[in-house]
Amino acid sequence: VKEALALSCHAMEDDLLAFNNLRVLLQHKPQLLRADVTEFRECFDRWQSECDSSLLHAQESLVFEKYDARPLCEILQLLCGDQTTLHQTCESWFELAAAYMEFVCPTISLDQLEGLMIKCICAKLGIGEAPPSTRELMDKEELQA
Repeated sequence: VKEALALSCHAMEDDLLAFNNLRVLLQHKPQLLRADVTEFRECFDRWQSECDSSLLHAQESLVFEKYDARPLCEILQLLCGDQTTLHQTCESWFELAAAYMEFVCPTISLDQLEGLMIKCICAKLGIGEAPPSTRELMDKEELQA
């Protein structure tokens, strides 16, 4: 019984560590307040690399074999800006647009915003391609799927 309890406590510690790592990642997410956009983008890219490393660790870790780690991995995939996960998780075009602006293209400019909105609306309506008049807006590097 003591050994089982010790194993259970160790497993709970591992679980808490995994979710504590997620909490730390969220606390350290860069925010574009008054920082230089280039500097912010570099910080954001480094932060997403940390998220990606955490995701790889979560997927490879033996700790996660004892329970369903999909929710934790899904959160990490969202933080990494995984577009497949964004599309599957977001229920509406405006949720998808907000997620893109938060995790894929946080430095989006106003002239790119219309293209992003149309891309998200088309994705949620199941339309494969935006109308020709907006296609050039969507060709921007940050908005590529």
